[in-house]
Amino acid sequence: MKNDGKYLEEAVETELIKFQRDNKKFKYRRLPDARAAHGRIPAQPADFFVSNWGDAAHIECKTSKSKTLRLPKFSQHTDMLDWSMAGVAGIILVHFYVPDRLFMAEVRSLAPGKPSWVFGDGLGVELNGIEEFIEKLLEMIE
Repeated sequence: MKNDGKYLEEAVETELIKFQRDNKKFKYRRLPDARAAHGRIPAQPADFFVSNWGDAAHIECKTSKSKTLRLPKFSQHTDMLDWSMAGVAGIILVHFYVPDRLFMAEVRSLAPGKPSWVFGDGLGVELNGIEEFIEKLLEMIE
């Protein structure tokens, strides 16, 4: 079975729904995947758009079986960097499912022009779960 990472997107969305229900100044929108829409919509910069008290971020969820915690360059990287320059933070959430480790990082910390990035040892913040991700996300966009 191919791991397409949808489980991570669904877990993030579940937590975003809970948080939005209790916080009127927080909104999120899941951005449709152009591939899933069979080309009927243009490529999106990320999986989610969130706003908290007017500060906004894009969230891109990725999964990898890399035991070395290496994430290859992803198609949304450049677009997320452009949005970041315009004031919308870009957050990457990566679940390395073979070693079962979860990391988040600002897209600006992923140097452009590289074919991949190795998480840990200064790149990204390791998390204990999606709930902690939401806490850290809110700290970044408050």
